[in-house]
Amino acid sequence: MDPYDSYKGSGSDLTKAFKKYGKDNFRKEVLHIFNTSDEMFVKENELVNEDVVKDPMSYNLTTGGMGGGAWNKKVKTCPTCSKEFSVNKKSKRIYCSKKCFSKSMERGTITRTCNNPNCSKEFTTPNTYNYKDRKYCSIQCSTHVQYNVNDLSDLYVENNCKTCGNNVISRRHQNMKYCNKECFHNRAKKSAK
Repeated sequence: MDPYDSYKGSGSDLTKAFKKYGKDNFRKEVLHIFNTSDEMFVKENELVNEDVVKDPMSYNLTTGGMGGGAWNKKVKTCPTCSKEFSVNKKSKRIYCSKKCFSKSMERGTITRTCNNPNCSKEFTTPNTYNYKDRKYCSIQCSTHVQYNVNDLSDLYVENNCKTCGNNVISRRHQNMKYCNKECFHNRAKKSAK
């Protein structure tokens, strides 16, 4: 997209003004050039505020970026890079890009103390968006605290991982056969050979 092309806007009030006064009587001034539309929308959100919308000389009908569909958009902050980006209001998107999503999966681990007062042991958990707030070292501790259950034998089953033989504890209805995704994928590779 060429920022110096002849496009000057397409809003309803602006289009009416083009017809009334002539498009040549309007000038376009490029203030910033961005690499992504998200960066552009964030800056436009800063520049086109309530004062600009209320100004009788302005053709902006709504605040910040997104054009006339602003009521259907919102600005989020990426948890990986802290960059702001725009999304549809109903979007569940968390990261600004696939690169940031991938980076969030590579953040290593953090050490926590289990919030179960009967346990209080230290455990490691991935330092990712989904796991960084993990409070319990195991499903058993979580269930013990959340449901105040002491005997967990009715809720859980113990199996041995079909790939590595490690102990696997899962909720009875899940009946997990592998201790982690890596073992599951390695098992699939072994059976394919």
